[in-house]
Amino acid sequence: MSGVIGHKSGFLIAYIFIFSFGAVITAGFIKTENIYDIKLDSAEDSVVANRVIKCFSEKDNFGILDEEKFSKDELTRCMGDKYGLDVNLRKLEGKSNAVEIGAIGEMRTVSRYVLADGKGAKLEVGYTKNVQ
Repeated sequence: MSGVIGHKSGFLIAYIFIFSFGAVITAGFIKTENIYDIKLDSAEDSVVANRVIKCFSEKDNFGILDEEKFSKDELTRCMGDKYGLDVNLRKLEGKSNAVEIGAIGEMRTVSRYVLADGKGAKLEVGYTKNVQ
């Protein structure tokens, strides 16, 4: 009887070793996937902010805003209806502007520094996906 138990204990030890090794590798893949989810969120933030800046920028001058373009109609033309947006242009000097389109709810906010009237300004882009 002890020969049968001794013979099977080697298989049991090998099975436990292989199972543990597989569990460690699986945990490593899960951890990596969580890191990429966070990076995708920051990539979406950057894409939305850059599209808004491009929408309001002077022709061929990304980041230099043309304040005549700063309107609800222009923002709707550029961004469509995929996002609800709340865009604020905060100037160091002069009047600040704000534009809002779509359904506004819990928002993610991204800030970028731009030029408006040849002076520094902060463009704050709050966005949420329009879920219908």
